Amino acid sequence: MNPQEVAALSLIASLVVYTAVAFLSADSARSAQQFYNNAGNVFRAIISLTCFNITLGTGVAYVISQTIATGYFSLLTPFSLMFGYVILGQYMKRLGYMASEPNPNIYRLLESPTKTGFARSWLRTCYSFVLAVTFVLIVAYELWIGSGLIASLIFSHPSIALKISMAVGIYLIVAIYTSIGGLRAAVDTDLVQGGAIIGFILAFGHILLLSPEHTSAVVANAPRGTLLEVLLATILAAITAVTTQFYSIVNGTFGPHFTPPQQRWIFTATGIVSGFFYAVLVVLFLMSGRHIEFQTIVQQIVDGSIKVGWGWVLLLSLGMIAIILSTLDNASVSISQVVYENVLGKNSFDEQTVKSTRGVREAHFLASLAVVCITIEFVVLNLNAFYTLLTVLFALSVASPLIAAAIYLHGRGRSSVIDNPFVACFVFIAISVGWYFYAEATLAADRTTGPLLHIAFFLVSLVIAIVDANRGRARVVTGIPT
Repeated sequence: MNPQEVAALSLIASLVVYTAVAFLSADSARSAQQFYNNAGNVFRAIISLTCFNITLGTGVAYVISQTIATGYFSLLTPFSLMFGYVILGQYMKRLGYMASEPNPNIYRLLESPTKTGFARSWLRTCYSFVLAVTFVLIVAYELWIGSGLIASLIFSHPSIALKISMAVGIYLIVAIYTSIGGLRAAVDTDLVQGGAIIGFILAFGHILLLSPEHTSAVVANAPRGTLLEVLLATILAAITAVTTQFYSIVNGTFGPHFTPPQQRWIFTATGIVSGFFYAVLVVLFLMSGRHIEFQTIVQQIVDGSIKVGWGWVLLLSLGMIAIILSTLDNASVSISQVVYENVLGKNSFDEQTVKSTRGVREAHFLASLAVVCITIEFVVLNLNAFYTLLTVLFALSVASPLIAAAIYLHGRGRSSVIDNPFVACFVFIAISVGWYFYAEATLAADRTTGPLLHIAFFLVSLVIAIVDANRGRARVVTGIPT
């Protein structure tokens, strides 16, 4: 069989198997609480969260691009990812949060303990809305890049219409099986996808190091660009790797129904395993000496420039499909949870809510529809999807220290500086202004101004958060359960 036939069979088989596994999980999502909080045991949570953290667009393709640009400096990113998860584990243990009826979602802790009515919940609502939009953009980006790569494996030079059809078809199946089984469906499929991802790294290593074309490649371990550009890109990648854990993983799909010590173990183990995966990827790419993007490698396999046996193509295809589906199914549940519990203010632990999952499934459908629409919009508006994603990551990366400090203080029954609406408005306006200039620099491919802005704004936010956390010890209030 040729590579295209192997990839096509891999896609069909994967969708059938994962959908069947999800249907077997349907009994585990008979209430809103089960839909969002049934990850199973600690081992399942670690496997699922690790698979969720390994992505094609913001993961594999990005790390390879970064390796081309920064060479051996790119090894800092996997270690920063590990470090971010270790910090997150310690943070969750100290926070002592577990999902419950008073606080079904960790972002409920953004509600001010000293306010009432809208003044109490406005920060949580606004931030959750931004979070939901960001999730949608990230998933749309992953869907577009991932489905494009898979389409390139199956078809020779696929058209835009074919890529869109592939993206819509894949996400439609993901939306169906996650709406049936909820988080448990995503976790159960991850147990299978984890094995496929191991096969992916083996196949990728074989293709990079053992294919006949290996000796003719250009050395890739020398950084490209000026020393300042390389250092800024490396520092920014490290900051993003650490902060992304706080606004994308903490949201409550994996850890909250475990005890805080178990949460620390889950996040720490996840960081070690997923960081090790990306470190191996970087080392393999540096050892290969190749100087081409991941998309180009895929295309060369299809057109025969890189000759490889069908077994390796099978492992590569199954792994790529597993990576994209694991990202999509876990993220789709996270999006619907943010919309349902944070933006709409529903309580999945409420007795009346528990009796029905209708609202949950409606939120899930709307989130899925938004993902598909934005994915198509990337194409219609001819946007650079990666640069657009970077501009979105700026705002939440900068805000993450402030949000983490506020959640921690509220969880301790204390007030935060951003409980003051004037201070909060000033912070959000400042971040928005910085976001605007960062977006201009990033979309113009300015490799100095953009990273400098991002790093500067993050450091200011971090200093304010540290000061806020220390001052919060003297502003003890009551009224919020932990």
